[in-house]
Amino acid sequence: MDSLKPYLLQADARLSEYPVLVKFEKQTKVPKVYVAALLYVVYSVSIFFEIGAGVTTNVFALAYPIYAALNASVNEGLDQLKLWALYLGLFGIWSTVELTIGIWGPYVPFYYVIKTLVLGWLFVPHYNGIAKVADIVRPHVQLMFKQKKQE
Repeated sequence: MDSLKPYLLQADARLSEYPVLVKFEKQTKVPKVYVAALLYVVYSVSIFFEIGAGVTTNVFALAYPIYAALNASVNEGLDQLKLWALYLGLFGIWSTVELTIGIWGPYVPFYYVIKTLVLGWLFVPHYNGIAKVADIVRPHVQLMFKQKKQE
C-alpha cells in the first residue's frame, strides 16, 4: 500500500479542486479518492462486460456536460455556451442514430468503449474536441443558413 501512497496523494490533490467532492468527503467521512476509485471500477465493469452499459455511458456523456452548460450560462459567457450546445446537439444525433440501429450495437466489438472514448474526447476540457468539431462544422452551418436566408 505504501507504493500507492504517492498516487493517492496526487489523486486526492486533483480531486480537491472539485468543491462537490470536498463537501461529500466532509459529510460522509469517506475519502474522495476511494469514491472516485469505486466509481471508476463500477463504470469499467459496466462498460467492458456490458452490464447496463447503455445507461452508464449516457450518464457519463451527460452529467458533466449538462453541469458545464448550466455553469457557462450563468458564469462563463456565450462562447462556452455555444460549444456545450453543439456538444449536446451532437450527443442527440448520436443517440438518435443509436436508437435507429440500436439492435446492432451489441454486435460491434467494444462499442460502448468506443462511444465513451469519442464522447469523452469531445467534452473533456483537456482535449477540447468539441472546439475542433465546431471549427469543422461552423462554416457548413453558416453557409446553410446564408443560403436559407437568401431564399
